[in-house]
Amino acid sequence: MDTRILETNESAGITATLDYAASARVPIMLVYEKPDEEPQHRLISPSEVWEAKDSSLILSAYDHGREEPRSFRLDRIIRTYDAPDVEYVEIERRQS
Repeated sequence: MDTRILETNESAGITATLDYAASARVPIMLVYEKPDEEPQHRLISPSEVWEAKDSSLILSAYDHGREEPRSFRLDRIIRTYDAPDVEYVEIERRQS
C-alpha cells in the first residue's frame, strides 16, 4: 500500500488528507498559522477530526516536536505535505 500523502493547500483536500493519514496511521507535516504569528511547520501523527461546540473542526494529533498530544483548528492549517520517515505515535481518542 502506498502511504505517501499528496501535498495540498485546499480546505477539502486538507480534511481528506488528515482523515486518510489518521486511518492509515501515517505521520504528516502541516503548516499551521495562528493569528498574528508566523506559520509553523509541525510534524504530527493525526488521530481524529471532531467538531467543537462552536462548530469549528479540530484535529487531535501527537505533535512530534512538542512530544505531546495537541489540538489544531482545521481552519488554521494552510498546507499538508509528506513527513520524513518517522514512527506513528498513537494517542487516546476523545470520548464521544
